[in-house]
Amino acid sequence: MGVIDIESTVAERAVLMCASALFTGLSKRECMEIAMCAKARTFARDELLFMQGQPVRNLVLIQSGSVKSTQISSGGMKSSCG
Repeated sequence: MGVIDIESTVAERAVLMCASALFTGLSKRECMEIAMCAKARTFARDELLFMQGQPVRNLVLIQSGSVKSTQISSGGMKSSCG
């Protein structure tokens, strides 16, 4: 991948980020700085993204598709969203 391809990818990520409510209030420059640290990744169907109770180490911004979130209550019952 050449320099132009990398810069294009960072710019595309910054546009997606700026469109997200999570990044509301950040400037385009700030979004670009964050996007330079971001890595694109494709997840497999039914792949586990994180587990309840684990420390947060990554932020996942979904570009397309959907995610199912399941939480175990203190009584051991499952509840799902998504």
